[in-house]
Amino acid sequence: MRISGGWFFLSATALFAVVSGCSSGPLDSPNQLPPGGSGGSPSVPDGGPADRDPDTNLPPVVGSPLTQARSFVVRGQVTVNAPSSFPTDFPGDQTFTVRLDPQAKTILMGNAAGTTIVAAETTDNVTFQAPISVALEKTTCHDDIRFSRVQFTVGADTVRGTGVGMLDHFEGDEGLIGSVTVAFTGVADNVPPTLSGGQLSGTADPLAPVVATASEPLPLQTTAQLSVGGELVGLTPLFDPSNTVVTGFASPNDVALRFGTTYQLIVAPGSDLAGNSGQPVSLTTVALPPLLAQDGFESAAGTANGSIVLGSSGLPPITGKQSAMIAEQSFNSFGGVPARLTARLAVPAGGKVVRLSLRPVALFPSAPSFATFRAAVPGGSIAVVKFNSTPTGMPTVMPPNPTTVISSTGQTVYLGAVSTVDIPLPAGAASEVVFDAATQTGGFTCGPPFPASSFLLDDLRVE
Repeated sequence: MRISGGWFFLSATALFAVVSGCSSGPLDSPNQLPPGGSGGSPSVPDGGPADRDPDTNLPPVVGSPLTQARSFVVRGQVTVNAPSSFPTDFPGDQTFTVRLDPQAKTILMGNAAGTTIVAAETTDNVTFQAPISVALEKTTCHDDIRFSRVQFTVGADTVRGTGVGMLDHFEGDEGLIGSVTVAFTGVADNVPPTLSGGQLSGTADPLAPVVATASEPLPLQTTAQLSVGGELVGLTPLFDPSNTVVTGFASPNDVALRFGTTYQLIVAPGSDLAGNSGQPVSLTTVALPPLLAQDGFESAAGTANGSIVLGSSGLPPITGKQSAMIAEQSFNSFGGVPARLTARLAVPAGGKVVRLSLRPVALFPSAPSFATFRAAVPGGSIAVVKFNSTPTGMPTVMPPNPTTVISSTGQTVYLGAVSTVDIPLPAGAASEVVFDAATQTGGFTCGPPFPASSFLLDDLRVE
């Protein structure tokens, strides 16, 4: 560990825990939540409390004792106490839902990054204070602040406060830890909750899990499901570590949605802890992929459903005259080659597995292998096979002294051994199945990627 400018630097492999939690009872009738960002980000409806900006000229706080739990939308302005050592683009303006409970004597702080609930000290139900750790939004590597103390003082419809603590922040593969102070300014919560996630923006991937993150904590009994034409897909609630509030939802990993279909996301009750109800939300999946001939890519011309088909690139096909390829993307190792191939395959009578030949290819002899293969029934189940991991879960690398060739672009390319991959047909596969192959990037979430293998594919068939 090294110290610079008053900040401690840790490697990116260091882990910082983010904890969360809270509780509440039933609030509202079933409703639905819209996609979006933080619960404090939307503008306040006409006639509502003042804008959420930290510089809002709120009236002075006049002590107003709470008699029951109350939620506030609070903006926190983070001041870093070692500015010369800290990045200038750090998102110092943060938004939280803060819920103060005079009966349970607790403080809840939450946002889309996480939720925390802790026991609080209060002698008058006006001022609440406690040590607490909170996750931050608008950061790429799960930053958090470990407050040694936060203090909130409530007024009629406002809250103000301060906090002092230590900030955990990652820059690339280094972690910075230093002291901060935070000024809090907030108003009574009248902002509806929202749900956000990659599958809720743009066109959704039917083979990827739907993960919907709540902009603020939701009541413990909240449920969610995807609905289309009377068909329902139940989503699993995601809880804070103390299992007292819902922080989001996720669809099962082994369920495929239908292609080219619009689903309604139904949340019940669709309100936050303050009783603010959300709005309807839907997601639409991509179109059904084309049917692929099971001839080892020999009849494909140029591309096969988005994957380059190699003929004279300098890389030898596994069999025949052509092989398909999927390439890792971090280093653009094979420019223009996509990371994924998705296609429909006809299922013959008695078919039991999707089978293909696979060969890792890489620009580095020690490149690890990461790939995922799926066979799916739209609206049904998914079978998944991971390649290539050892019993310890670590990826394998090229064997000693791998074969080398020179590509058409003059690159030295290392070739791994050819192996056979079998994906069992999922339950319900009848005349067709959807096949999907995808590479994965090597590296850690908060550090730079490292080069991984790309793959040649051939002899893809159902048998």
